[in-house]
Amino acid sequence: MTDWNTAVIWLERIKSEHRSSPTGSAWYDFYKRLYQTAPNAKNKPLMPFILAASAESAASKFGRLREQLRWAYDHGVLDDAIRWLDECPFEKWDTCPPHQWGMSFYPTLDDIEDEEEGSET
Repeated sequence: MTDWNTAVIWLERIKSEHRSSPTGSAWYDFYKRLYQTAPNAKNKPLMPFILAASAESAASKFGRLREQLRWAYDHGVLDDAIRWLDECPFEKWDTCPPHQWGMSFYPTLDDIEDEEEGSET
């Protein structure tokens, strides 16, 4: 079984490639894979940030993926989890340049007001 340090190194590598997490459906598939490979687990891994949470920052998404990998480590399925993620095509990853890593992409009140002003013309 892979030790946790291997996961830390793996996470550093994907972060250096500006990848934070798999995209919506791919991340959900990963989540299902996690708990299916650990049938004796007493709890499920944390849910991925998809659907309403998809506008979370890259840093938040990366943190959630890290927590899911920690769950995989704790349940003896880390090797399988990393293998699955390594096989996930690049286009199925959320990516973000380093200067935007901490930004969330939820609409703000200003965005809503700008849309409303644009619809009046």
